[in-house]
Amino acid sequence: MRVLFTAWGWASHYFPLVPLAWATRAAGHEVCMASQPQLLPTMLESGLPARAVGQEADLTEIFQRLMAPLVKVHADPDATDEQRQALRTMPYRLFSEVAWSMADELIELARSWRPDLVIYEPTAYAGLLAASAIDVPAVRHIWGTDYFYYGRDAEQQVLPEYLFGRYGLPEIDGAGAITMDAYPPSMQLESDCSRWPVRFLPYNGSSAAPATLTEPPEGGRKRVCLTWGTIVSQIGDEMFALPDIAKALSAVPDVELVVLVTPAQRERLGELPDKVAVAVGAPLNLVLPNCSALVHQGGAGSVATALSCGVPQMIIPQIPDQLFAARSMAASGAGTFVPLAEAGPSSLGSAVDALLHDPSYRAAARRIAAEMAETPPPADAVAELTRLASGSPTETVGSKVCQ
Repeated sequence: MRVLFTAWGWASHYFPLVPLAWATRAAGHEVCMASQPQLLPTMLESGLPARAVGQEADLTEIFQRLMAPLVKVHADPDATDEQRQALRTMPYRLFSEVAWSMADELIELARSWRPDLVIYEPTAYAGLLAASAIDVPAVRHIWGTDYFYYGRDAEQQVLPEYLFGRYGLPEIDGAGAITMDAYPPSMQLESDCSRWPVRFLPYNGSSAAPATLTEPPEGGRKRVCLTWGTIVSQIGDEMFALPDIAKALSAVPDVELVVLVTPAQRERLGELPDKVAVAVGAPLNLVLPNCSALVHQGGAGSVATALSCGVPQMIIPQIPDQLFAARSMAASGAGTFVPLAEAGPSSLGSAVDALLHDPSYRAAARRIAAEMAETPPPADAVAELTRLASGSPTETVGSKVCQ
């Protein structure tokens, strides 16, 4: 079996595909990872065969032009219905535009390499086009709350005309033939799409973590990890709130604060209190097992990694999908959230203090980690993919309502 995996050009959207691709290759199948040119080094670092397709897209410019003007609408109680509807449809225009930049070459790759399946992360609509072009199943791989299925009505308003119609394909289902779901079933949204559960295995890049961070903190102190993901800081200066949050959390008593940043973020971090440790490029999954809490912006990879490690978390959301994840987290009992507009020293300190001293948060986080550990591993998912590629019946599992 040959399987083509595709993501758009952000590392955070590529990382969750890696464990399933590894499992597929380990089972004796061929895989090829494909994305925009800027992601090629990241794909090669994951140890998998990779191809760059399409144009070098300026994703920051696209986001600023299409999404940034609408972010404020999300928090505006006086926003009109028209503005809110525009907010719901705009992400699909954004992802459609990204798909244009890579679709032609991805389709060409699919026609020459002839995969039996195309697996795409939920924003990589070019994968749907490529699968349709060669008439093979398209498999959607999700790793967080199914925000895009939640916005299905907006997706169906935009994609037929704005993307699929350009290729003469107006009737493609954005959910694909089946959904591989790596999010805890108890936290997932109810839907009627065909799903197969797959265990989330964190992959956060190929760097090493400092030895001091892979051991428990000294003196009985509690270590809190603060990260801002890999993407939000690229969208605009106003969205890079990490320095102010780090300074606020550094004042929490008896806490060892560790800030994880990318090399580009380190340049923008500025001076921090001496007591704050900064680690550049350290994989989150190697640091979290010795942390008592995680504070972050609400990226799906950070959410799922903390859940898999049984670590309580606080989300400081800025954009709609982050707020969506934050509400799911709060409902699960494994964490809490503070909107960025309310994230002052007092509110942040109180929220972190609660995460560290209220045992219910850690109990809920560990319960969900145990649930994730019981989910079928990627090796089982490969067997399911093999049946799908051969045309044999598959056994799908419905998701539960988020509690």
